[in-house]
Amino acid sequence: MDAHSSETRPLFPKGLSIAKVIAPMKYKRAIVRAIENMGQVEPIEVDPRTGSDDIEVEQRRNQMEGYLQQLNSYIGAFDTELSKPSTPVTIGTSEEDAVSFVKSVVEEKSMRIDEIIKRRDVNTGRISELQSIIELLEKFETLDIKDTAMLRETRHVKTFLGTVFPGVLTRMHWEIDEITDQRYLLIEQDVSKETTLIALSVLHKDADSVNTRLKTFSFSDVVIPKDLDLDGLSIADCEDEIASLEKESEDLNGEMENLAKEVGADLVAAREVTELELQRIRVEQKMRRTRTTCVMWAWIPEESQDEFKTKLHSATEGSANFDFRKGDFDPQFTPSRVENTKFMQPMRGLVTSFGTPGLHEVDPYRFVSIFFPILFGIMFADVGHGLLLFLFGMWAKRKSEKMVEQPKGISSYIYGGANLMIIMGITSFILGFAFNSVFGDETLLWEVPFLVAIFRDTTWDLFFIVEETASGKLEIERDYVGLLVFSFAMGAIVIMTGLLLNLYQLYYYRHSQADWYAGLTLAGTYLSILLTFIFVMVVPALAIVGIILTLANLVATLWIEKRAHGIDGLMLGVDHILALMSNTMSFGRLLAMNTIHFVLAFLPYLFIIGGGSADGINHYVGRGWYLVPGEYGPYILITWIICALLGSLIVVPVETTFSTLQSLRLNWVEFFGKFYKGSGIEFKPVTADRIYTKEG
Repeated sequence: MDAHSSETRPLFPKGLSIAKVIAPMKYKRAIVRAIENMGQVEPIEVDPRTGSDDIEVEQRRNQMEGYLQQLNSYIGAFDTELSKPSTPVTIGTSEEDAVSFVKSVVEEKSMRIDEIIKRRDVNTGRISELQSIIELLEKFETLDIKDTAMLRETRHVKTFLGTVFPGVLTRMHWEIDEITDQRYLLIEQDVSKETTLIALSVLHKDADSVNTRLKTFSFSDVVIPKDLDLDGLSIADCEDEIASLEKESEDLNGEMENLAKEVGADLVAAREVTELELQRIRVEQKMRRTRTTCVMWAWIPEESQDEFKTKLHSATEGSANFDFRKGDFDPQFTPSRVENTKFMQPMRGLVTSFGTPGLHEVDPYRFVSIFFPILFGIMFADVGHGLLLFLFGMWAKRKSEKMVEQPKGISSYIYGGANLMIIMGITSFILGFAFNSVFGDETLLWEVPFLVAIFRDTTWDLFFIVEETASGKLEIERDYVGLLVFSFAMGAIVIMTGLLLNLYQLYYYRHSQADWYAGLTLAGTYLSILLTFIFVMVVPALAIVGIILTLANLVATLWIEKRAHGIDGLMLGVDHILALMSNTMSFGRLLAMNTIHFVLAFLPYLFIIGGGSADGINHYVGRGWYLVPGEYGPYILITWIICALLGSLIVVPVETTFSTLQSLRLNWVEFFGKFYKGSGIEFKPVTADRIYTKEG
């Protein structure tokens, strides 16, 4: 197939065209606003020559960057959430309107914030200084030094104050004796078994030598600033001043809370305007600008050319000229336009974190959107824990929507991944029924007749061994062989999907015909191996057919690789086949993580109900045991709830993290490794994501 065809094919990134716009210079800002509103245009820099208004644009950029830095410092200074505008603030459409609004907020409404920030910084510095002074005074009290003047460096004497290990004191005494000819003053006091506080005064001529020797004894120096006046100071005075400063800081914090309510909305609106203005400046700097005209080049979707012309004709009052180049560009330098939705953005993030799909690569987004939550759900399968994860994701989503300032660190993953947690919670909840688990209890669902009718002869029969005792109670054990077979079957589905996508990809874009044939026989080899195992388990008489197909495809794969690449190709073919087997075995982690999930959730039942022995809870496994008081006591339901909650505290945070990482690994390594490299360039259209302001 033609590797340079411009046709957009299913599953591949969509095509882009290059648009060139020439318009009078006075419409420069109108063009930028139009492509912002369109949200499908990525300006590119083609002509690096400086524009005629470059000095003016650079000055405006520096001004807005300065304002943004100030606004970020003001917003970051608030310890409470800032108030959002009840309705978007209306800003004029001109540059002057935007700059005027930001300037008024920064210079007029933030003066008091500056004063409070400076005062708080002064208080913080003074409190730190006073705490250091208290530490010094405590050391003086330990050494019974009442006159601090002796510690000051004079023309003739230098004093060292610090700590050493008690075991070195004898040797230190002797060396100081030798260095100073016994002309020194030493005060020492044991602070602990491992620390002795000392004050050592020596003549200036001996100070350097003494200092050198003290370092060999791991002397920890207590520095006394030369300009620090300790005369007349007491610990009580310092503590009183600290209390006063802390009270003042509390009052300042209270004032900041009030200011957050008064000017918070203006600050966040001004920051939004500033960020958008900086974005517009970056777009302008990619234009070729002369005294009379401006020229912009941009990537746009091929199907959006008419919309692009319509919007820019309107913005420039019909004075713009257009030129579109639709065709084939080098995939290494052409952005990839991929499918995305706001709610499923976390799934797109999982793909782009590995790499952006190139123009000649299948976009795995749709498949990851299916495989990732399902694989996670298998490892985390539990009705109760899945519900908790879903509810936590909903809480994080609602909270993040109200945030003005997005958090950093671990919190950013929680709030940024809220949609992902919602999806994972739903799949875990649903698969929890198939895996017969509610808060780690694998007996509870047996009390629901319609669920028993659905799952008893399907997944429960595959994953569990169930025996009914003479007394009518059920003894349920996990069937690890069945779980392992299921895990490998899931691996086979994922890997076979990857091999088929590789064939689809090679059909349209390949370096040589040998690549296509090698991919075809490799997929055939893997499929033959799978059929062999199926035949062995279901129709043993047909196993020989699977073996013959496997050998035929295996030989064909190695022969094609050797013919195309010599001995290196032969080794590469062997490596591919071994990798397929290894990748399939890797899906055994589904069983491992599911078992770990069960064990962690089961621990509270084991120790609280079973008294530390699994045998101790077998007699509780029976129809209605948690509802009927009597033999097991009236509080058995309460005990079950306590066990479920304790298990959730362990499982939800720990297993969410581990199962997420393992599911990610299975997608990135076992699935992507068959067809996907992520060698593309991300398409980044200019958008105006306004929340707090609007232009009018």
